[in-house]
Amino acid sequence: MHENWYFEQYDDATFSTMTPSIPPRASRNTPTPHSRQRGGSVAKRERAILAQLRCKGKSPILQKYLHDIGASPCDACLQCGQSPDDLHHALYDCPEVDFFWSLIPGDPMESLWESPVEMIEFLRASQRLPIA
Repeated sequence: MHENWYFEQYDDATFSTMTPSIPPRASRNTPTPHSRQRGGSVAKRERAILAQLRCKGKSPILQKYLHDIGASPCDACLQCGQSPDDLHHALYDCPEVDFFWSLIPGDPMESLWESPVEMIEFLRASQRLPIA
């Protein structure tokens, strides 16, 4: 049998089932990397936005995505007016966010994965997210 599965027999031995074994760090009681990082925590809504941004920038905080799904009349950035307001523009090209670069250690794209607390601070400071 596969090493990640274990065989479970019940008392009456009339049936059995294959159940996947869950790695210890995947337990629901184990804190996520987001909540362990620097003692900070990331709210569920903010974790969802980070996940959306990691998935090719398909997030409602970007005007290009809203325009693509028909929820916005244009895809121009609400802060600088340049088009399109996609993930690359929001993290690298928007002139309105240059001041906030000091909040992100290293490359912003890597920070989506490695520094979620700092990325949320950056998104709030650059007015992409409402201040909690």
